[in-house]
Amino acid sequence: MNNIFFVITFLFSINFFAQTYFVEYKEVISLGVDKTPKELQQLFLTSEGHKATLVYSQGKSKYTYNAINVDEYESTNNGVVISLPEIYKNLTNKTTQTYYPNFEPQFYGNSIKVEENDYNLLEWEITSAKTLIAGYKCTMATAINKKGLIINAWYTEDIPINDGPRIFYSLPGLILQVQYNDKVLVCAQKISMIAENTDIEIAGTIDETMNLKEFEVLKKKLYEPREFIDRQGNKGFIINDKAN
Repeated sequence: MNNIFFVITFLFSINFFAQTYFVEYKEVISLGVDKTPKELQQLFLTSEGHKATLVYSQGKSKYTYNAINVDEYESTNNGVVISLPEIYKNLTNKTTQTYYPNFEPQFYGNSIKVEENDYNLLEWEITSAKTLIAGYKCTMATAINKKGLIINAWYTEDIPINDGPRIFYSLPGLILQVQYNDKVLVCAQKISMIAENTDIEIAGTIDETMNLKEFEVLKKKLYEPREFIDRQGNKGFIINDKAN
């Protein structure tokens, strides 16, 4: 009898702690400067933006883009679509991996995993500012990243996972909104949860693995103004250095 009780209790405990969170975000760039959180929220309502989803389970997460504005975020070359990156975080060892499937297919085309280690780990300063986002009470934290940009993040302790959109994490609650230098980039729209765990791993093929420094060198080389011949044998010319 005691053994049966132990098994039932053990199974209940596993089920109770098995959780996967799904957070739907909207990204809008250049909403304006010197606006309050409520004013920025109103601008979100009138802006189309771009949708992305954070999936979090067992200390790991992935951030992927949903249906997007093709003209702005996709380009094609002979029917080959350039895919958007996917961001994977392991909050236990504080590492970030960005997966670029079919990176720059016109003249490269490999799928790359970039290991960023603790590059995105910021030193947050928690402030006394409060607001309400997506129905949750939020506190603002601020930090300066390695490029010198001021980052304002609003997080809620009502959802006790220290994750957030894009590369942002390591606050005492889920990050619902991120603001770069008076530009709101990301804001949560919908949050849901299921009582089961989800395996979070890169599903696609990985042709190359490199660190962030190596990836920046690769981009600088690829985007230098020059003539090139794509994988279909067509000539092209890069006129802008996107690495800058």
